[in-house]
Amino acid sequence: MCTQENNRVKKSESGFSLVELLMVITILAVVTTFAVLQTRRSKTRFQREKIGAELRSSLERARFDSVKRRATNSDDMSRVEITSTTSYTVRTDSNGNGTILLPNGTLDSSELRSINFADSNSGVFVGNNLSLPITVSFDHLGHVRLNGVRTSTSVTFKVCDEGCANENAGNTTIISLSPSGTVAVSGGGTSFATPVNPTVTNISANTNIRGLGTVNANY
Repeated sequence: MCTQENNRVKKSESGFSLVELLMVITILAVVTTFAVLQTRRSKTRFQREKIGAELRSSLERARFDSVKRRATNSDDMSRVEITSTTSYTVRTDSNGNGTILLPNGTLDSSELRSINFADSNSGVFVGNNLSLPITVSFDHLGHVRLNGVRTSTSVTFKVCDEGCANENAGNTTIISLSPSGTVAVSGGGTSFATPVNPTVTNISANTNIRGLGTVNANY
């Protein structure tokens, strides 16, 4: 009787069986893989949002700079040139030698900043059936010019993780630039409202309209 009891004690103290050990290793492998994938996704999302935020800031800074210097000449308009899906340049009056007292405030050749993010998993793509490279410049009123031509339609830039094939809020940041230079940012899959022209009613010259009277101003 004691011998059987001792055998049971020895078996219970013998540790994990091979099957149990394999199960533990498998579970650890799954948990580790899941953690690595989550970390990678978080890093990719952070990189994409950072690229989108910097592109938005560059566009807004270029617009402000052109308005400030009252840039009317094409060569002196601040601009952002997207040269490829992984790089773009920004030209503004970074050294501050332009002035609002002198129209245009000439840009120097050295005032060119290059941004490159080829080491990330994200890229910048352009909508509206446009192709890269593309130059976005701003005139003295802040209006947008695409490759030197004044535009009357909005242009959309998409910062996507590993291409824009399956665009959604989890892998795409959309930057929309209106003709007047306003920048809006949203997640993938979002549609921006299209401005609608107001309805104008023509009034006949024979319509009896009460006059507003006469205002006399003496200074």
